[in-house]
Amino acid sequence: MGEDSAIFWSFDVPSYPEEYPDDESVDEIDVHAEPWLKTYLAVTIIACITGLPLNFAILFIIMKKKLYRDVIWFLQGVFSITLIVRIIMIPIEYHASRHPRGFAYETVASCKAFHFFVEFSGASSNMMLLALLSVRLISFTPRRQYIAKHPIICGVFVSMVVMFIAFFSTVPIVSYLDLTIFDDERTMRICHVHFDKYDPYLRWNKFNVSFCMFMPFIIGVICVIIMAINQTKFYREYCKTSVSYLRQLDSVDNKENGSTKASDFEDDRPMVDEIYSGESEQEERRITILHIAYMVIYMVILLPYVISVTMAVHYANAYTSVLHWALKYTHIVSLTVGIINPLAAFFIIPKLRELKS
Repeated sequence: MGEDSAIFWSFDVPSYPEEYPDDESVDEIDVHAEPWLKTYLAVTIIACITGLPLNFAILFIIMKKKLYRDVIWFLQGVFSITLIVRIIMIPIEYHASRHPRGFAYETVASCKAFHFFVEFSGASSNMMLLALLSVRLISFTPRRQYIAKHPIICGVFVSMVVMFIAFFSTVPIVSYLDLTIFDDERTMRICHVHFDKYDPYLRWNKFNVSFCMFMPFIIGVICVIIMAINQTKFYREYCKTSVSYLRQLDSVDNKENGSTKASDFEDDRPMVDEIYSGESEQEERRITILHIAYMVIYMVILLPYVISVTMAVHYANAYTSVLHWALKYTHIVSLTVGIINPLAAFFIIPKLRELKS
């Protein structure tokens, strides 16, 4: 254990140029001295400029069109919020990579807080994606009637469970971190796991990686496969039984807004029901395609980084220069998930591109 823990660090320790002027301390890492930081900076800027507006736009459309009355869209909104938090942490992570003596490593508390929000933002978004896909699959079962009647209650409950799991899976890991200050003419701060706590840290980290990273991917793939294989049967049953509920929602809107919709004409009820069923089936198919896209994005964008981190943490003897390089660049690629997910939603779901309610 001693040899493994001696070469293990809980984060990617920045490498420094071998020579510094004698009168300078390590306050900031030069981007030109660390070429990978150029890519990191570019992705950080792009994520903040594009990722934040895209996710806020999805939230705005969900609220404007009252899509939150469907529990799937309610959870989609919460998923966008977790991606926003994840994007907010990107420039903070970048600052910590450039400034080894910055606020993230000023005290033990700031060290733990920084790592907590980094870990929590990732765990919450991964678990929310799992919740979104799981509830989506449940909505094709007889329990869909309760979900349809109480979408906000179900959405709030599921969101609270997800946040609870993400919080309590992250806190134990962060509690094992410690701040070490090396003061040999230049002060360098490193936030890492204390050697005496290495074994319990590994146990909790194994649980966190399995439960909050690999499990969402595995169960999510199973959910989308089941929906894809049984989509025709699911959509026909689900959409037909959803027509009456959609008509009830329209009736409420008509009374509130004083408007008239096709569902008000009782003489044309069969035709209206057929229209609703056809439109609903087409929309449900698009949502399934979106969820499949989410899983492909997870596999291509996030999974390589998850595997690299798992190798670095649990197989310290295998830590080589190749793995060190993989950790850096897979981490940079994983930062783009907050951009690609909303882009996929806008591209696949037409109603998100329509500003009219």
